[in-house]
Amino acid sequence: MDAVVLAGGQGRRIRTVTRGPKCLLPIGGIPVMDLTVEWLLSWGRVDRVWVAAGYEGEQVRRHVAQRFQDGRVQVEVEPEPAGTGGALARLRERLTDPVVVVNGDTLLVGDLDALQRQHLASSAWVTVAAVASWRRDAEGLVAPTLPGPVRQVGRGLRGRHTAYSAGLYVVSLQALVGAPCPGSLEGLAAGLAAECRGRLWAYPWHSAVDVGTPSRYRAVNLGG
Repeated sequence: MDAVVLAGGQGRRIRTVTRGPKCLLPIGGIPVMDLTVEWLLSWGRVDRVWVAAGYEGEQVRRHVAQRFQDGRVQVEVEPEPAGTGGALARLRERLTDPVVVVNGDTLLVGDLDALQRQHLASSAWVTVAAVASWRRDAEGLVAPTLPGPVRQVGRGLRGRHTAYSAGLYVVSLQALVGAPCPGSLEGLAAGLAAECRGRLWAYPWHSAVDVGTPSRYRAVNLGG
């Protein structure tokens, strides 16, 4: 099974901490991307990880070549920004179906086996891991039940039936057919939710920490 780590962002929010690729920010001395890749590979079902790089992509490629030398981690550098959905669309012909997709600046704790089983059982096109904690910049998911179909996706959503994206997805490749490039994975998810045909499902996830802002990055490194 393939997994894709989305690592193309410029990290504008965290410029006071780093000038290089955001995905190479060290957590306890280890780049956050390495922690994500190793977490994925530790799950026995993933045998190849694609790193979708953009900003300072050649630096990411050199790092991966030095750090992961067994060929299980490949880097695809976008010639120009394609968005998270566009990055997946570019890789579509080389991916196994379905594919696990994760943000490269997020630390995750949860059961990938259960997430994949739910995806297959529901016949969803996209299944998103959902957490309960709210942030101003979190992608809201209106889902009356968890696990269950998502009715609405967007920033700033709050309410009784709202959970929040953990930045982790299982994606069936049919969802990428005709996807805009550039485009966002969040936009793709919102479109599927708007169709109200059960194509986007949410599954309860244990925890996710986005380290993409200075305050959250410092808190993680201080053990907060």
